[in-house]
Amino acid sequence: MLRLVLVDDEDLMRNGLRLVLDGAPAIDIVGEASNGRDAVAVIEKTDPDVVLMDIRMPVMDGITALRTLYSAQPLDRRTPVVILTAFDTDAFILDALRAGAIGFLLKTTKPEALVAAVRAGAAGQQILSPQVLPKLMAAESAGDQEEPLRKKQNPRAQRKLRWLV
Repeated sequence: MLRLVLVDDEDLMRNGLRLVLDGAPAIDIVGEASNGRDAVAVIEKTDPDVVLMDIRMPVMDGITALRTLYSAQPLDRRTPVVILTAFDTDAFILDALRAGAIGFLLKTTKPEALVAAVRAGAAGQQILSPQVLPKLMAAESAGDQEEPLRKKQNPRAQRKLRWLV
């Protein structure tokens, strides 16, 4: 059974995600949070296999929560976090991936693709919404001098790469 934590500040979004993911075989939602600070506490308490997290939230945003979580976890034991957001700006994409997110999905993702992405993230596979890939490639080829994205991923994630289409 795959253990999942949902993190989104919108009750309606969390409820919709729960409906989609609770209906999928072998997925157990073990926790939920409405902001990044609470997410870190829920993740530490429940030890999920994967987290599905929004970026823009009150109290603490998803990227800060990801950095906070990963600062307390060894590189080879990090909980995979898949970002699920409505915002596909270059800055959000790069910040999330540099912080160590294993995936970046848009909220326009179809339910069956979301279920597949959660499973892939739990298995250590990197995943991106198709609309994100061109932005990521453009940003990287533009000579972005920040630390390469691959250095932020755990070793297991570095070996596996999957693009959702």
